[in-house]
Amino acid sequence: MRPYRVEFTDDANREFTELSYILKRRVNRMLPQLRSDPFAEDAIELDNNPGWFRRYLGRRYRLVFTHEPNSNLILIRRIRPRRTAYDGLNPMTRPRR
Repeated sequence: MRPYRVEFTDDANREFTELSYILKRRVNRMLPQLRSDPFAEDAIELDNNPGWFRRYLGRRYRLVFTHEPNSNLILIRRIRPRRTAYDGLNPMTRPRR
């Protein structure tokens, strides 16, 4: 299987630039994992938002991404604190366990 392509939305890119050094390092360490197998470890699909997933960036932050299967694209949409990571998504959104 060919590696996934990982891209940031403009909003996620802006959120990345505002992160602390430690969180930026965590994101950078996660990128190779997202390229090889984005659905491993703690990736959980969000309820009521098929195709949207989240990964932990420590206790307080979440990385939210979507998968575009036709183009093998992982699109990072949000890098936010847990309390605001799901704002604006379907109001019933909860990580599927």
